Amino acid sequence: MKNIFRAFILLFACMSSTGCKDYLEKQPLGETILGNITTEEQAVLFVNAAYEPLLWGRGDPMQGHYFNDMWILGDLMSDDTETPVDPNNINERALQDFNVFADNPNLRDWFGSGFVGIARCNVVISSLSNASDDIFKTVGIKKRCLGEAYFLRALYYFDLVKVFGGVPLLEKPITTLEETKVPRSTDIETWAFIEKDLLQAADLLPSVQAYRNTANLGRASKGSANALLAKVYLYQQKWELAASAAESVIKSKDYELAPDYLSQFNNQSDQNTIESIFEVQAYKTNGWGGGTEISLDFGRWGFNNPTNELVSEFETGDPRRAFCIFKSGDDRFGQVYDPKKGPNTITGFLARKYVFDPATMGEPVNGWTNGEGINYVVLRYAELLLIHAEALIEQNVRLPEAVSDMNQVRARPAVKMPPVKIGDQNDLRARLRHERRVELALEGNRFFDIIRWGKGYATPLLTAQGKANFQYEKHKLFPIPQIEMDLNPLLIQN
Repeated sequence: MKNIFRAFILLFACMSSTGCKDYLEKQPLGETILGNITTEEQAVLFVNAAYEPLLWGRGDPMQGHYFNDMWILGDLMSDDTETPVDPNNINERALQDFNVFADNPNLRDWFGSGFVGIARCNVVISSLSNASDDIFKTVGIKKRCLGEAYFLRALYYFDLVKVFGGVPLLEKPITTLEETKVPRSTDIETWAFIEKDLLQAADLLPSVQAYRNTANLGRASKGSANALLAKVYLYQQKWELAASAAESVIKSKDYELAPDYLSQFNNQSDQNTIESIFEVQAYKTNGWGGGTEISLDFGRWGFNNPTNELVSEFETGDPRRAFCIFKSGDDRFGQVYDPKKGPNTITGFLARKYVFDPATMGEPVNGWTNGEGINYVVLRYAELLLIHAEALIEQNVRLPEAVSDMNQVRARPAVKMPPVKIGDQNDLRARLRHERRVELALEGNRFFDIIRWGKGYATPLLTAQGKANFQYEKHKLFPIPQIEMDLNPLLIQN
């Protein structure tokens, strides 16, 4: 999958180069000429193009959708991390402090990359829906490509709705500037659109077993669609549907917990593990463009510092603390970690997850390193088990199953924490929220969890964290980027 994706990037770069200037200038002003899929190879390339905004963001590899903006929105705005004062991260500091305005470039890039991805998915869906079956040499490839496009469109819309609420719903390619002027749909309509896409994707996509030990490992699968559907239901508090969707993945036996917790995030040669349900594929480069910045942000630059509150959340003896976070005195790549001598930190702690040993790239421990090729894990089996547990707990049904889900996560060979004991709904709700926080630490979920668990949960936590500007009703959604408001007069601001 990585080699196929990289081939597309090179093709895309060529198409975008100045050598194409004469060809591009022949397009009618204000219109877009859409290509038609006429071969199986084109179908695969078109689908690869729909994955690309997950990696690069909107036009800038340093503003990758998942490799930069996700941790800013999901962790930095929560009580899990803080960022130092630095001229290079003033916009991130503004979000951390809830000085949230419509001109923030991180919000601009999140919105923009989401809709770039949606536009590409729409081209695939439209073109493949009209393509003759005769052009496909490989059995099932047309269904697979369609399924990938539906899954990716749902993922982009999920990323948008949880940040901005209802957004414009686009089901077909845009060919004129006038067609870009679409009003926002409601959040209910947007969630329903996502559900529909995921149900179609699950019907079309193969099991991940069809990808294992092949170059296609890393593509969206049936399990990816059903797992994301479970999370989509969870965010809407559709507990019974969330449990059912999660159970379809559990019963498939396509996934299991990886014995080694940390290798899922830091092993460049062994990614897309048995636990991985969907992750954004990166690749090694000699410079920018491989989805590299997350390791720099977390490690060498030290822009995403774990808080004392997060460190304290780990139970005594929980090895996941050391898998996720460096603290003073820890071994950090062969050296004793000293916060005063290492990368930037204002908390005394430094991220471990997603930070690989620089020596593997021939760099010093605190050196500048490009081209890591670390994938970003979007969905994994441990979270799927916790989704199932939460859905059961919130219904107050089958509580022993919910406890079993949590204990499977805690019993991973590399973790081996004592089992959770059965309790009432309130006890297990608190246990579940604790388990999500420590198991999924630094994976971009925390802020969205805080918000979906309600004002009574969010306000005391963020106030205690010193985020005095936080107002639940104001900040549970972010402002639509001003550039989008200017381009589309039909948009209404949050």
